[in-house]
Amino acid sequence: MIWLYANGLLGSTLLLLPAVLAGVSKQDTWLVLVLGNLVGLGLVFLWTALAGRFPRRNFVEYLLVVFGRPLGSLFAIWFLLFVFYMSSIKLRDLADFMVINYTETPNELLTILFMVVCVYALLGGLVVIARLNDLLFPVVIIGTIFVTLFALPEWSLDNFLPFLKNGLQPVMKGLWFHTVFPYGGAVAFLMIFPYARRPADNRRAAWWGTLLVLVILFIWTVGTINVLGAEGTARAVYPSHRAARLVSIGGFLRRTDGFVDIVWLASYATRFLVLLYAMTLGTAQLVGVRDYRYLAIPVAALVVVGSFMSYDNIIEHLVSAQFYPWLGLPVFLVIPFLCLLVAHIRGLKGVRPK
Repeated sequence: MIWLYANGLLGSTLLLLPAVLAGVSKQDTWLVLVLGNLVGLGLVFLWTALAGRFPRRNFVEYLLVVFGRPLGSLFAIWFLLFVFYMSSIKLRDLADFMVINYTETPNELLTILFMVVCVYALLGGLVVIARLNDLLFPVVIIGTIFVTLFALPEWSLDNFLPFLKNGLQPVMKGLWFHTVFPYGGAVAFLMIFPYARRPADNRRAAWWGTLLVLVILFIWTVGTINVLGAEGTARAVYPSHRAARLVSIGGFLRRTDGFVDIVWLASYATRFLVLLYAMTLGTAQLVGVRDYRYLAIPVAALVVVGSFMSYDNIIEHLVSAQFYPWLGLPVFLVIPFLCLLVAHIRGLKGVRPK
């Protein structure tokens, strides 16, 4: 569960987060990462407290229990729309990255082919997703180690000076973005926690997973800024990919960006499958379908269409991402907090929805 949670948190943040944070916090981005993960631990505490109160029920189920069918359904729809938005954006991120860097194949074809593979895994259930992640996450760890070792000769700590040159305001603004990237989408794990082998261990797994994410994101972001500088990182669309292209080992090993891309794809696949599973299962429970697999293909088709309609280019995506925190804040913070508060007041715990 630790590996699944950690890999589910990372996703496309390995490629996009350094640019977002460096554009706001400049050379103090490392401080934003540390503070952001402390906030992330607070969110983990909230989510696991809620999951612990209903150990065998997922988010949609206890929304209906705590708030009743009318209001609970409204909150559940809001949650599912947010997950749909996240899934569509992530799918488009993949297609754009592949088209820009590797192939002239239309992104529509790449999107559909990737989704076919994801639906196949989704039909296999959560066990298949977890086992697939057991194969992918070691790739993330090994790739991070190799890329870091290759990039060490290019590092320059001068890129992190002067400290707090522009005061605390850029740091706080960067902290706001880092709170929702990647933690906003992690609320989807509330649909997965009850199906862990030992639900009582969810908090421990989530805490260790969050700390592992801190280490990985810190290494990637700090390494990227060390190579490109804060300004170069902020200007790059895929800064980690660009930094890896500049790395040369002994004059014979060049273009290590392939390692970066393998690591990103390994992490991206898990995050996307978690979002797709949460959306499909939640929709099935909300409309009363016994087996979520019946909705796997229709939901996947909607996500594909949503990815085509999400934005026209990566620059438009980065601009629109500034509105994402306001869309996601009620879902990953306000609604779970209200749910936990109302459940405590009403004395609800571990009951089945009607």
